[in-house]
Amino acid sequence: MTLLHNKYEYSMLKDDLGSGTYGSCYRAYNRLTQQYVALKIIPLKVDSNVNKIIQEAELLESLIHPHIAHGVEHFTDVVAGQNSLVIVMDFYELGSVRQFVNDNFDSVLQIPLHTRQKWALQLTCALEFLHQNNLIHRDLKLENLFLSKDLNLFLGDFGIARSLEGSMAKTFLGTIETIAPEVLADEKYGTEADIWSLGCIWHELFGGEKAFTGAMGAIVLKIGSADYKRLQGGKFENSANEMMQKEREKRPSAEQIMKQYRDEYQALLKGDVVCEEKKAEEVHTDSNKFSFDTKKYDFRAMGLREETFHQGVQLAIRALDGEQVASSFQICGEIDFISDPIKALEQENVAMNILFKQLGINMSWEDAKRVAIKETFA
Repeated sequence: MTLLHNKYEYSMLKDDLGSGTYGSCYRAYNRLTQQYVALKIIPLKVDSNVNKIIQEAELLESLIHPHIAHGVEHFTDVVAGQNSLVIVMDFYELGSVRQFVNDNFDSVLQIPLHTRQKWALQLTCALEFLHQNNLIHRDLKLENLFLSKDLNLFLGDFGIARSLEGSMAKTFLGTIETIAPEVLADEKYGTEADIWSLGCIWHELFGGEKAFTGAMGAIVLKIGSADYKRLQGGKFENSANEMMQKEREKRPSAEQIMKQYRDEYQALLKGDVVCEEKKAEEVHTDSNKFSFDTKKYDFRAMGLREETFHQGVQLAIRALDGEQVASSFQICGEIDFISDPIKALEQENVAMNILFKQLGINMSWEDAKRVAIKETFA
């Protein structure tokens, strides 16, 4: 890839993070900050809507919120022989929620409930901020929600967002499975359309499947009549149903939803801290059962402290002993090693690397398992 010359000197890597409406996205390295970023490369063709694209870049840079993907800067440069606009964004290690689920689980329901609840409320919090600033997103879906390595959610891809500025939008834009009935009916719409889409996301997070599936014609008819399977269960499921009411005036606002869930949101955040303390205690409790001699290994050459090295390898030995370690720490559901062993190993690899990050074990799962194999089978 071409080295982009600008004030930060971003060195592009080969990782293709996906393509969008206007261009492709790549992982890159910021030589100044020594951090990874995402670069959205958009060829500036004669017929391209340059002003609209720049508007997206400026919007990303102006929105400062703990759960909205942050835009760093934008500039023009020659990439692969083409004059292009480059939008620099924060890089999210686990990709989109859709990608994370598809790569690691058979169903989103295998992800711990408290994690899905946290995602739902982090997204709603971000949407509340947008609506308070007279903005509508217009394309809410799991593909536009991104995850950091500590499993926090960030709303991104504002390519078709717009400012309401006291009026209502009428352009037909968005993803068909999450489009509100009034948008399909070619009526003017406002923030309520985002709430319908939010309900579709909550429906999938807590129901395990999309609210609307099938051929496009069938989906359009079902959305138009709000014909979907209502969720049964608790508070989150009922809220999803409330958001997906055909009559837009009956849908709650993002602000009302956050007021309703403010206590749960704070409890979930506090619960993560409690969970981390419990995890650290569990690692310490099992230290004798799976102990080994660390002096045989040059862990300092790996940049590790002895305690950190010991904890990481202990967890790997526990896994080799048959324990579902990632599941016991509520990182993921039970992993099926019988039906598809290769996929199961990939799921375990992702889950354990996440666990290591949460526990502050700065070594890879692969390295820990390599030592564990020596200790177990030598």
